Amino acid sequence: MFRSFFLKLLLVFCCTVTCYEVQAQAGMEMNVETNATTGHQNLLDLTVELKNTLESSFNGILQITTPEGFKSISGSEILVELKPGEHKFVPLKVIRGKGATAGTTDILIDLLNNKKESILKKSITQQVEVDDAMLLQAVAPTVFLTNTNDSLSIKVNVTNLGNRSQQVFVVFNIPDLTGEESFFEQTAVIDVRKDSIFNFKFWVPKSLLDKSQFSVNVAAMRGTEKILFGSLSINVQNVSSVKRYEDINSLAYNQYYQKNNVTASYRNSGKDSGVYQLMGSGDIDLPAGYLSVSGNIYMPNSQNEPLVSNTYLAYRLDTHQVKIGNISQQLEVPLFGRGVQFDTADKTQNNRIQLGFIDENFNLTQKDAFLKRGYGMYALGTFGANNPSNQKSFNYVFKEDKLEKASHHVVGVENVKQINNDWNIRLKAHGAFSNYVIVNKNQPSYALETQYNGLVKDVRLSGNYYVSSSYFPGNRRGVIQLQQNFMKTLKRDRMVYANIFYSDFAPESYTYSLNMKTTGFRIDTGISLPRLKSVGSAFGMQYYKETGNAFSWIVPNGFLSMEAFRVTQNFNWLSSNQKHSVMLGIEEGLVKMSDAAKLFPQLKVNSIYSYKGFNATATYQHGSYFLSEYSSLLLMEKKQSDFNRLTLSLASDHKFMSNKLLVRGGAAYLNDFISGETPSAFVNVQYLPTDKYRVYLNSSWFHYSKATIFQNAGMYVIEVGMSMNLGSKAASPGKKGTLSAFVFYDKNGNNVFDGDDEPAPDFFITIDRTTFKSDTDGKIKYRSLPFNSYRIQSVQQNGWFAEGTEFLMNGYDQNVNIALHQNGSLKGKIQYRYDQKTVKNFDVKAGGIVFTITKNGSLVQRIGTDDDGNFVAFLPTGTYEIMLDTNSLSENTFCSNPKQQLLIQSGKITNAADFIIEVQQKQVKVKKFGS
Repeated sequence: MFRSFFLKLLLVFCCTVTCYEVQAQAGMEMNVETNATTGHQNLLDLTVELKNTLESSFNGILQITTPEGFKSISGSEILVELKPGEHKFVPLKVIRGKGATAGTTDILIDLLNNKKESILKKSITQQVEVDDAMLLQAVAPTVFLTNTNDSLSIKVNVTNLGNRSQQVFVVFNIPDLTGEESFFEQTAVIDVRKDSIFNFKFWVPKSLLDKSQFSVNVAAMRGTEKILFGSLSINVQNVSSVKRYEDINSLAYNQYYQKNNVTASYRNSGKDSGVYQLMGSGDIDLPAGYLSVSGNIYMPNSQNEPLVSNTYLAYRLDTHQVKIGNISQQLEVPLFGRGVQFDTADKTQNNRIQLGFIDENFNLTQKDAFLKRGYGMYALGTFGANNPSNQKSFNYVFKEDKLEKASHHVVGVENVKQINNDWNIRLKAHGAFSNYVIVNKNQPSYALETQYNGLVKDVRLSGNYYVSSSYFPGNRRGVIQLQQNFMKTLKRDRMVYANIFYSDFAPESYTYSLNMKTTGFRIDTGISLPRLKSVGSAFGMQYYKETGNAFSWIVPNGFLSMEAFRVTQNFNWLSSNQKHSVMLGIEEGLVKMSDAAKLFPQLKVNSIYSYKGFNATATYQHGSYFLSEYSSLLLMEKKQSDFNRLTLSLASDHKFMSNKLLVRGGAAYLNDFISGETPSAFVNVQYLPTDKYRVYLNSSWFHYSKATIFQNAGMYVIEVGMSMNLGSKAASPGKKGTLSAFVFYDKNGNNVFDGDDEPAPDFFITIDRTTFKSDTDGKIKYRSLPFNSYRIQSVQQNGWFAEGTEFLMNGYDQNVNIALHQNGSLKGKIQYRYDQKTVKNFDVKAGGIVFTITKNGSLVQRIGTDDDGNFVAFLPTGTYEIMLDTNSLSENTFCSNPKQQLLIQSGKITNAADFIIEVQQKQVKVKKFGS
């Protein structure tokens, strides 16, 4: 019974205490307000409102708990005291760091009593936007290949600067590898604010060992969509004591521009129709300039002499060149044949002059044909070639035309002008004077042309206008051609356009009887609509008119005309994964012919489907669209409705054996009123076992159902060949020589090899951007080095260095001594100084604090402290300034004296004074208001 009474008494006591505590909690009120901040989007400004409604004082703690990436700069615990009935406001500042995880998170504010028991809680929700920032860096932008018996390691560092984990794909590509696998991919998941080293190791193949240097391209992508966020190129130097000069700037395009190659092939298309062909090109470097050789020789079975075209020998020295052999000049009056050409320019190649003579015979080895088919001479000049905003040029051509029995003198001028950012114009003018021997008549003539691009408000204009007189001796004789384009972009990615084209062709000649006049006029206008999901579309209208009088062999008066009005539609579709694509073009309309009163329908449909290496096309046409097509109908006594043409084709290409074997094949089908049904097929095979050579097989077959029109109803063509790459090092047009260097340890510091000085074997020396390693005798040899000024400097090794110097290469055989001096050592450390009781929260960071070392205001190097806060640097003799990078310090820390000036002496250790790091003091501001 006593025990029962005691338990009841204890229960009443606990209830009383609990009620008191509840009353105490109910007597405190807390509210949190968020204040607006300007200019500090990562700073959260809060005010905590506290009110004591009790009749007794309250002593407690305001505790702030922040999620990862957030930090309260007001402190994590703030002491609060409130008298009975007191009303108080406590300001808080919370900063959001870059390490805050994306998504929704809460900042918790807890009011604790003096027993550290929770009284009231409030949470502030924060939304952190997604940040996908990533950084790709090369661990070493230049890698030295010193041991050919070991694998090469290429390292890059990827840092996740964002706020969520990312899957990263890093692709390494070696462009100089051809005929074998050259792309290599690595992947990893990188957490927030973390980094990862991607190490690509590979055995260097012999094809790369032959190069003095090559590049490894690196591309980094993130996410399943593989979004590219960084790319770089790492230079690999094949270090040796003897090297031949190679232009680094040419390495980027060597993979696309293949010089120094030769190809031999045999092609057969039937009985006694075989052709042997040999072609190639290459550069031969010389001590002064270089030779360029190009050749194309083919020998048909039916001929006794070979045909030689596109074959020449050229010698270039600096900005001058002489070329002899097959020459082609696509001027207003074109010339091509065998001849000689001279080019010269100033040092900047801004002003250029070209002179040449051409015997118009395309076969270089043709016997007994010199000047029998005519000849020509020309002079070209360009001034301001490097200035596209104001460029002028002139040309003169003399041509003896054996076919037309005339001689022509033609002078032309051209000016390219960039008026402003929106307008540019090109003006051409040619005047000619011709003598026709057959009628003993002199005839002047002219040609004028202008091209322009411009912008009026938001309308893009462009035009091309050309006119030449009837006897002008150029390719465009008796031509009037006008073309004008308009384009305007509307709202919502819509674009309207209009194109106008007019041409009139009426050439004349005193030698031949020409009575030809053809005209054409076309207007196109339409609108391009914004993409609807994955479909793009455009709609337009077209008016077309063509007339000609050159059809006397078909109709009595020789005159035909065509006038048509057409509607056009274009559609394109691209799948979401960008692997499938479809393009569809439709033109339909009505046409009226000169010899018929009624209108005829027209229809043309073009479609293309693509998927990876597969392509399929289909084209259908009903009715002739041009006079040339209509004349074919009349010649075969067909009607306009008889013109039907269907074309189908399929093609696909695939790679096998690690991209060494390439196979491309396809088939086509044509059915029209001229040739009937014509099936065809082709197969091309190419095998590249190495980047030195390739073998290929090309074959095709076609068959005509209407063999009466063609001599052969069908034909099978096969070609086999082999190409060899003889090397792709770019030749230098200037003078060049051999540089011999001797590297030695200059122990007495007099820059002369004497006394106890010793050769420096296996020492790395960089000349310009090429690195060498001295041989056992300390010697280096650089061959075929163009005359120029070069920077010679050493890579610091074991405390020895060489001052960087400029060296002028101006002889065919020069020597230079490279004296190595011993470095001085710089040592120092950091030291923290603070009072734990009064300072703000901070991280005691020892390692990774960065110092910048400069000399005469120029950066020498950046160094960092180790885990014990020590740093060391090896420097040549001289006075340096070392400065602590305050951005590398922990938050809430600073250095009052971050800069020191020190003298470094060879072979001696210089100790810097300790860099004292201090910590900011706590500051708590509390606003009090009366109750």
